Amino acid sequence: MEAENDGGEPTFLFPQFLTIARHWLNECLELRDGRTVGYLSLAGYREEAVERIVRACAKSLTTAGPEEIRPVMNAFNPESKYVDFFTTKQTLLQTGPGRCQVNYVVFDSDWEAAFAERLERISKVRGYVKKHGLGFEVPYVFMGEERVYRPDFIVHWDDGRADPLQLIVEIKGFRGPDAEAKKDTLSALWVPSVNNDGRFGRWGPPVEIIAPFDMDKALEKIVAAFEAAEAEALPTAAAA
Repeated sequence: MEAENDGGEPTFLFPQFLTIARHWLNECLELRDGRTVGYLSLAGYREEAVERIVRACAKSLTTAGPEEIRPVMNAFNPESKYVDFFTTKQTLLQTGPGRCQVNYVVFDSDWEAAFAERLERISKVRGYVKKHGLGFEVPYVFMGEERVYRPDFIVHWDDGRADPLQLIVEIKGFRGPDAEAKKDTLSALWVPSVNNDGRFGRWGPPVEIIAPFDMDKALEKIVAAFEAAEAEALPTAAAA
């Protein structure tokens, strides 16, 4: 208890951490190629195991209650209200003012350009923006190193409610080793915390587009799964 009062590590919680770690080792760890648990003593494997356990614990805090997670806002720029930047890139796609408040999409690949063109034509898209010059970043940890994730697009999807469902969309031509850490951080921490805050609308699960075709169907599939999960979580009324 002294450590907690002095601002140090809460050592009295160690038995709980130990129990969680043992559960993870017994139920989640899969050893391959003749490897043993001893490999987790190596720094890289150890850090990855810790990160996976932390993200798994965070998922249990996504429901409302005394332990719900909340976002930590940037004290100097909590919202990207004003977008004004210059770019030397020539890969530009002009947007329709009815769909996007930024007049150009600065794309990094043909897939991103194709996705933006598709968004201009999908009737359920109420708005979108390409993440460039917005200052929109999601911090995450990978292999013990603090990093920053900058998603590709934010899409406002018409799911029949007055306020649109907001989706973070990543165009994935290649899924690197840190992709899972990014997606887990968004799903388990960022999206739940922003939804719990309530000031920035409704946010759905992150979307990965891994093929350059049927992009609108991929979005519809994600939204349908989200709506089904929402409906399942609602309490059912008892029969009279």
